[in-house]
Amino acid sequence: MKDRSHSLTSFSTYLNKGFDLRLHARQMSDARTDPEISPASVFLALLHAFAFRLPSFQQLDAELAHSYLQHWIGAERAFRDDTLRYSLSWNRSNTCWSI
Repeated sequence: MKDRSHSLTSFSTYLNKGFDLRLHARQMSDARTDPEISPASVFLALLHAFAFRLPSFQQLDAELAHSYLQHWIGAERAFRDDTLRYSLSWNRSNTCWSI
């Protein structure tokens, strides 16, 4: 895990300096109403899963139990795959994420 957290720090720094990722992530929305976990946190968690080639949402759940990832995505607590499922569900305009 320690190697991954070091890589996450480097990756996060690169994304924020090069693309201002946090600013763009804060502008995201999804189909949920009054979510406890922000759409930005869900997006950043999914980006982490993609970038580090996690094989499943269950693996992402396990990694979300670690405070370094919760801190990086800006979540106050870990969340489960049902949060991901509801966040990624289609809304009325047939778009999944909007900025």
